[in-house]
Amino acid sequence: MPSIQYIGYHGRMDQRGRSHIAALMRRDLMDAVRNRTVLVMVAASAALGWVFRTITVQGVRFEPGEAPAFLMTFVIGCAPAFVGCVMTLYVMAEERERGMYLTLAEAGVSLAEVAAAKLLAALVATLAVEGLLCLLLGLPMGLAVQALLLSVPAMLPVLLAGLVFGLLATEQMASSVFAVPITLMATMPLIAFLSAGLRQVWWLMPGGQAAELARALCGMESAAPPALLAGLMVAWVIACGAFSFLAHRSAAARLKAELDRAR
Repeated sequence: MPSIQYIGYHGRMDQRGRSHIAALMRRDLMDAVRNRTVLVMVAASAALGWVFRTITVQGVRFEPGEAPAFLMTFVIGCAPAFVGCVMTLYVMAEERERGMYLTLAEAGVSLAEVAAAKLLAALVATLAVEGLLCLLLGLPMGLAVQALLLSVPAMLPVLLAGLVFGLLATEQMASSVFAVPITLMATMPLIAFLSAGLRQVWWLMPGGQAAELARALCGMESAAPPALLAGLMVAWVIACGAFSFLAHRSAAARLKAELDRAR
């Protein structure tokens, strides 16, 4: 019986591990295209985008430059929470409940390889949906490109949080509770556009830096210098990466215990 290895978190990744990750990533992307929940969340993202675009066109409460910054923040925050985390949190909880990871472990595929593939597939799918949202919202090409570039580091804390909770969830019901903090991470930067008090606090939280950088890109004043915002964004990525490492160790230990009982 193969042992559970922490491939992808430490040690040297061999060709076999990279092959496993590539194969799992392709499977996850193909499953996402056929997954009704993922498709519904894509449609929900598009519908919300239409609503927000209508609001910005009418000019409700927005200062010059604030409307495109608001739409950029929506693109950066909505897709990771609505689509990316479905592919990590919900799908991982479902696969764990079905015993898929036991089967993969018996075939020599480590949980770290599964997690790495899930994260990469969620990243690719999220970027694709963000590109679609940019088109639907009618963002100028320059701002759309900047939004997509900014979204890569901005989405990682959200996707890593989804991965952490996906590793910790042992059944699908638990994923509903874990989804609450992810939803807050996605929606609070948008609400901060409507509340100066919340903005003074939330720029320090995940997603807040991206919203402030979007303001700066649209010619508005940000809550902190861009260099500080970028550094804080990187710090959140590192912190969420560390949590994912700890969650993986815990989940891998539980999986190993299940394998030992099954011998």
